[in-house]
Amino acid sequence: MAPGKASKWQPFPAFDNISTTSTMSTVPFSSFASGPRSFKNTRPAPFHLPSELTCSLCNKPKNLRAYSQNQQNKYRSTRGEHQIICLSCMGVNKQEMMCSLCDKTLPLKKFAKSQRRGEGQCLDCVAERIGEGRKGFSGWEEMGRLRITEGKGEEGEGGNGDGKEEKGGEVVRGQRYRVGDHRNGPPEVGEDWSDGDESDVSVEDSDSGGSVFSI
Repeated sequence: MAPGKASKWQPFPAFDNISTTSTMSTVPFSSFASGPRSFKNTRPAPFHLPSELTCSLCNKPKNLRAYSQNQQNKYRSTRGEHQIICLSCMGVNKQEMMCSLCDKTLPLKKFAKSQRRGEGQCLDCVAERIGEGRKGFSGWEEMGRLRITEGKGEEGEGGNGDGKEEKGGEVVRGQRYRVGDHRNGPPEVGEDWSDGDESDVSVEDSDSGGSVFSI
């Protein structure tokens, strides 16, 4: 090696006087230690299943052993929103249920689809309840009469001109009523409808001045 020429190689003792910490800033250990949490725990509280659950089909409170683990997990994950079904009702088509109004056990065809879960009401009870809310009418007989009595009748053939209709008039034109005599009880649900027959209609004056047609 030529004298005076710089070289990257130096004798080992030359490094003895160099401090390994002289060129570094001293950092305290506390700076690396984690401080208090800067965020809040947003996880919801754990949802615990009660000791008894009510089946959404049979409406009976039962112990957790009466429900499958899959149903319990769904109920827990939805925090009680899942309509849980017991093992006895799982996989079994519901054939009948009890009406919450008349307390009668009837087949499913007697209930609307919207009434087949929970405390449902049969078609007859729903129709009767709706009829009572309309102008004070109650029962199928009044409801059936209302369908053909709305409006004011016109004097037909053979009318005597005193304000009363006779059977010859076209008093049921465009109206429909249930077949059969239901004065002794309500009609069957789903019974056929038929056009009115003039021979089955009689007309009386009501207090309001209109004509009341009855069958």
